[in-house]
This record gives sequence, C-alpha cells and structure tokens, in this order.
Amino acid sequence: MVMKIFIVVTVLAAIFLLITPTISNMDKGAVTGDHRATAAPFQDGSYLGKLAARQAQPAHVDTGRWATAADRKSFADGYTAAYDEALAHMVQQKASDPSNVAAAAYKDGLYFGKRDAELHRPANLASVRWAQSQNEESFVLGYRQAYADATNSWFAKAKGTSQTWLIR
Repeated sequence: MVMKIFIVVTVLAAIFLLITPTISNMDKGAVTGDHRATAAPFQDGSYLGKLAARQAQPAHVDTGRWATAADRKSFADGYTAAYDEALAHMVQQKASDPSNVAAAAYKDGLYFGKRDAELHRPANLASVRWAQSQNEESFVLGYRQAYADATNSWFAKAKGTSQTWLIR
C-alpha cells in the first residue's frame, strides 16, 4: 500500500514538473506577444486615433488620461498606428479616382497646405469653398497632411542648423 502511494506521488510530481515550464512559457508569450494590442490604453489610443483621422483632425496624442508611463506609451503607440493607418486608407480612397470631385478637393488641399507651410503662413482653413461637406472634408484632409508634412520637413532641415540662423 505504501509502495502504491509512493508510485502515485512520484508520477504526479513528474507530471507537474513537466507541465510547469510549458505553462510558464505560455504566460510569457502572452505578455510579450499581443498583450499591447489587447491592452486598454492601446485600444483606447487606437479608437481615438482612427476617430481623429476620419474627422480630418490633426494628430493630437493626449496621453494625460493614463497614469503610468507604460500605459501612456501604449496609448500613444495605438493612437499613432491607427491614425496613420486610417489616414493612409483615406488618402488612397480620395486620390484613387482622378475624376472624383473629392479627389480634386483633396489635391487642392495638398497644394494650398504645402504652399502655406512653405511660406511660413499659419494654417488657414477658413478659405475652403467647396459646395458639399464631403468635398470640404477632402480639402481639409489634404491641406492638413501637406501642411504638417511641409512644416515637419522645414523643422527637420532647421534642426541641423545653428540657432542664430533661426533667430534671423
């Protein structure tokens, strides 16, 4: 009887020792793999980034709503990824059909946004004159994208120069 108990306990201990590393590795994979994509801050950032892009708003990552630095980074990553993806999708849709009036409005927005940024003018969306709100949104989307791209390009070039040049 004692021998049977000893054998059962030994077999159970061996099974436990064989299964424990597998369970431990599964937990690590879940944390390092897709954990960020399912985390609340990442999902929140993803939702707000996609919403901002669809409403043709400039990217504004407001991380103050999350307490820890890891959550703020996860939120910012989700926001940026979703904003960029939604914006790229919208750009592809708007510019794919050249006979589309919305595509023309978008291209006008690209032109005027780039021009205003290169002339160091403040962004001016008050001059939008498109009859349909869809076309106006296309113009605003193009304008904001080109204005941001040209401004970022200018800042990137100026970053390498001395500050005395920037003051002049």
